[in-house]
Amino acid sequence: TPTGAGVTVLQVEAAGKQGWTLGGTSDRYRGVLVQPVGPTSEPSPHASMVANAMLRLAPGVERIYTASSSWLMTEVLRAGTGEPPRPLPPGTSVAFCAWVGSAGGADDDVLRRADFLVQRAPFVLVGGYTGQPLMGAMYNGIAVGEAKDRPNRGTSDKVDGPGRCKPDLVTSHGAASPATGEVAGAAAMLIEAAGRLPRLKRHPEAARPEMVKAVLLAGAVREADWTNLPDAGDSADGTTATTESTESTERTGASPDAANADGRVSRHPLDRSVG
Repeated sequence: TPTGAGVTVLQVEAAGKQGWTLGGTSDRYRGVLVQPVGPTSEPSPHASMVANAMLRLAPGVERIYTASSSWLMTEVLRAGTGEPPRPLPPGTSVAFCAWVGSAGGADDDVLRRADFLVQRAPFVLVGGYTGQPLMGAMYNGIAVGEAKDRPNRGTSDKVDGPGRCKPDLVTSHGAASPATGEVAGAAAMLIEAAGRLPRLKRHPEAARPEMVKAVLLAGAVREADWTNLPDAGDSADGTTATTESTESTERTGASPDAANADGRVSRHPLDRSVG
C-alpha cells in the first residue's frame, strides 16, 4: 500500500496572525523533515492540524516545506511583475494551500502563474475553496471544499469565465483546510505508486499533475447517505419539500420522480456541482 514514501510536499498557510510554521510534538512528524522556507513564524495550531490530516493518509512523506501565502505569491509566483515564476523548493511533488483569499484585481495573474508553474515543474497543487478565488480557482490545480457548502460559481466566473464550477472535490472532513491536507496526502500516495510500481514506472505520464487529478476525481464516490432529492414529508404542507425539489432540479437536472426505488438518489448518480 502506498504511504507517500519519499515524497516531498510544500504546505502553504495564510500569512496572518495564526502563523504558518508547524508546531507541537505529534508522533506523526517522527522521521519527517520539517523545513521552513522564507520567513518563519510562531508555531501554528492550524498548520499542525492540516499537516496531521495529510500525514494520516501519507505517513511516509519524507519532507514538509512550510511557507506563507505572501511568500508563495511574491517570491515564487512573482505576481504583478513581468518576471516568470520561480521554481518551488527542490524535490516538491505536491503543494497544498490550506488558506483561501483574494488579491483583488491580481487574482487572474496569480492563478495563471500558478497554472504555468504546475505544468512546467510539474507538481500537484491542491487549493482550498470556499468561494474565494485563491488558490482553488486554478485550471491545473485541485480545488477542495466543504461538503456542507454549495459551490460558488460566481467567483470562478470572474476569473475563469462561464462554466467554471468549483470545488473539484469535497471530503468527509468537516472543513476545507484539513480537506486540502487529506487530498494532498492522497496525491502523495499516487505519486509514490507511479514511481515505484513496475507497471506504472513504464508510463512517463503516470505522475503528471493532470493524471493525478484525473485519478482522484475518477475515484471519488458519494457517501452512503448522500442524496440529491428531498426527503419525503419534510413539512406538513409540502412547502419545504417543494422548495428543496426545485433546488434539487436546478442542481442536478433531475426531477424527484426520477428517483430510484429507495428514493435516495436520482438517475443522475453524481452531483453536477460537487461531483
